[in-house]
Amino acid sequence: MIHYQDCILVTDMDGTLLNSNSKISEKNCKAIEFFKGNGGKFAIATGRTEKSVATFFKQAKPNAPCIFYNGAVLYDWDEQKFLKTQNVKSKELIEFLKDCMEIYPTLCIRVYTTDKNYIITGEKSLNRFVVGSTMEFIFADLSEVLNKSWLKVLLAEERDILETCKAKLNKYHLEDTTNHFFSADYYFEFVDKGVSKGAMVKMMKSLNEFEGKIVFATGDFHNDIEMLQVADVGIAPANAEPEVKAVADMISVTNDNDLIHQIIYHIIPDYFNKRMKGQ
Repeated sequence: MIHYQDCILVTDMDGTLLNSNSKISEKNCKAIEFFKGNGGKFAIATGRTEKSVATFFKQAKPNAPCIFYNGAVLYDWDEQKFLKTQNVKSKELIEFLKDCMEIYPTLCIRVYTTDKNYIITGEKSLNRFVVGSTMEFIFADLSEVLNKSWLKVLLAEERDILETCKAKLNKYHLEDTTNHFFSADYYFEFVDKGVSKGAMVKMMKSLNEFEGKIVFATGDFHNDIEMLQVADVGIAPANAEPEVKAVADMISVTNDNDLIHQIIYHIIPDYFNKRMKGQ
């Protein structure tokens, strides 16, 4: 017997739930509805904001709290409210950001708060990694956002420039005061120390409504590693980064081959069948 009602399925979006055309396949949508209809809890864990995913949720609406801003937020989609937020300490980042802005004029820096997404590097920084984004933003000077509560900071540029920025972390003691990672080859992000998708999945598991449930989690990039490690079953798509595959319990099909359908109709049933046989 497949006990979907005992399961939580947590999925990353880009490179995982979404295919290469940034769409949720029809097979994945139908599988998600089947999973929820049989008692399963479906959740998203993404670096995106709650506003930027609304169009996707018309197809695959979650029925469990979702993780946004790469772990800085736990959000109740049904109630449209924040259940938990954890802010990065802006004062720790100020001098580092000023240094990077001065040296790399094409670097785009975004500051995310619960209500707005600010670009603090001006119009000259609208590189191709930002222009292609559908996320709304407003321009602001760094001084204008200092007193706001920052959920995360994102640097967008070519990988070699971001690596040079990363090399400055020790100079500003950011290795010890922030959690930082690549969420794509062209995105380098900062959240508060201890914040991650994995940490928020742990927090979800501690909620009374999810006590004893089995967590299946899937993701493809470095910011998904801890989430796969803390899940009961961590699944990497075949298109995942090598470091992600190395920590996963199993590797499945690519995001272009209906990964979520594969998890719901094959991986989860196989898990319960093996449990019943005592394997």
